[in-house]
Amino acid sequence: MAGPALAVPTSPSDHGLFDGGAFPPQAGGIVTYVDLGNTLASYVTQVSLTSTLSAYLTASAAAKTFLPFTGGTITGNASINGEVTLTSATGTGNAYACLNASGQLYRSSTACQ
Repeated sequence: MAGPALAVPTSPSDHGLFDGGAFPPQAGGIVTYVDLGNTLASYVTQVSLTSTLSAYLTASAAAKTFLPFTGGTITGNASINGEVTLTSATGTGNAYACLNASGQLYRSSTACQ
């Protein structure tokens, strides 16, 4: 159980309540401390955390639902609103965007074959 509320010192010269003595010359600001001990132990438990967090998306569910940051496959139609940049196809000047028989998109300086 927490102790009774005490007046908080408003300047370094108001000492004794928390430290039993003078503040050192280098002290600045006000520091307070309350030892809660096990006061909150009955409020935060593994069971209550599990219950509270169960409504949120888990890492394993996300792995089955969303594409990873690298790799992954999109099946079906895909619509993109905006520009698409293929960093592996960068170069200088204009070029042809070609699609080979394996479905790979590549950059070519000559017309696609």
